[in-house]
Amino acid sequence: MSGSKSIKIIVLGIIVAIGIAATLLLSVNMEQDRTDTNSSNVTQTETNMPNPITNTVITINNTSQEQYFYKLENSINAKLMPDAPINKEVLAGHVFGFTADNRLSGGMSVVTIKNQDEKLSIRFTAKFSGELTKLHLYFNGKDEINAKVGLQEDKQGVPSGQWLGDSPGYTQTMVNSNATKFDTIELLENINVKENTIYHIVIDIDEDPESRFFMITYHDNWPFTPFNHIDPDEVWEDNAINTLFFDGSTWLVQDKWPIYVIDYSDGTSDGQPYSLMAPWVIKKSSTVGQTIRPYSNYLVDEFAFVVSLNGSPLDNLYYAVYDEENTILRSGTFATPDELTKKKSWHQVKLESPLLVASGELYHFVLSSPDTDLENPYKVYGHEFMLDQTLGYGSVNHYLTKSQNELSWSKWYDADTAFKLITK
Repeated sequence: MSGSKSIKIIVLGIIVAIGIAATLLLSVNMEQDRTDTNSSNVTQTETNMPNPITNTVITINNTSQEQYFYKLENSINAKLMPDAPINKEVLAGHVFGFTADNRLSGGMSVVTIKNQDEKLSIRFTAKFSGELTKLHLYFNGKDEINAKVGLQEDKQGVPSGQWLGDSPGYTQTMVNSNATKFDTIELLENINVKENTIYHIVIDIDEDPESRFFMITYHDNWPFTPFNHIDPDEVWEDNAINTLFFDGSTWLVQDKWPIYVIDYSDGTSDGQPYSLMAPWVIKKSSTVGQTIRPYSNYLVDEFAFVVSLNGSPLDNLYYAVYDEENTILRSGTFATPDELTKKKSWHQVKLESPLLVASGELYHFVLSSPDTDLENPYKVYGHEFMLDQTLGYGSVNHYLTKSQNELSWSKWYDADTAFKLITK
């Protein structure tokens, strides 16, 4: 990126999925990188990513950038979104947005298996009915592990102990234990689930790990999944979703948000696809925020992002709301330097007057700080590295956006900010 005063080259494993998960190793010029290590010794790199559309040429499985984004915007999951706008009653004070904030902590979490008597479970509520074909899971460890992986019904909050499907019901597989990629597990035939029914993805290893074996989770649990094909402006409540650990005698709830995607035979998918919360740097010409295309009419009175700062920024943090014609609908000061700290926090601002965002129309809610430099920048936080970008908040109708000139806007389909729009 131009204007960078500290350039480092790093390799990131970027996971994209259209029907199946694919791994890319992308070497990029970074303006800034910061590595956090959580208490479980899983390393997470928080970084200001380059613009994937306007500044970077990418190919995915020999597919051109234009073909890839065309396929993404016209994927099966995107088509599951309602064709007509939703007209619903929206009360004052309603929060429209992606409120998961990683408890304002850094890093991912893990659940560890030390021996073959221990097991793991991802508990979830199926959002569709149908036959499952694949599981996409996320493990970490030094060695490959031979494991049984499959689905079981729920029995009073824990796995029933009976594998679903034709005998033996589970898939015998080598789990890669490679933190740079997700495991794709082909299921046996006749693994059927029913909509609004609770299930468990069970991982039962057949051997003691030589060193360590982790299932990676997305920090503390959240009682919803991001994708909602009935009302894309809302997360989808799932009070059952969680990660469980079997210690050899008892199943124990871990209160960790599982990272998983399940594929159905008709091409649809379901799950919690995010794997990381990271900051995007705001300084000079870098403008970052959230693009939305709401399915209902909202009268927005206030909005909020998760933000922080480094050092002493030389300028305030400003907000603007743009429409699809790039007309500025609202603008003002989002925060002054003395209102923020280096720790992430929600910051909320009241618009100068309520703004009607209309169903089906596109809006950019963005932050900028033109006179702030790289040594003392602001940061806005988002969720990224999705297993399946059509399963993110609002599917492909909502996404994190970035601009270097406030004229052209990038589409970060694999990321969403933590944001709130509060209605009048």
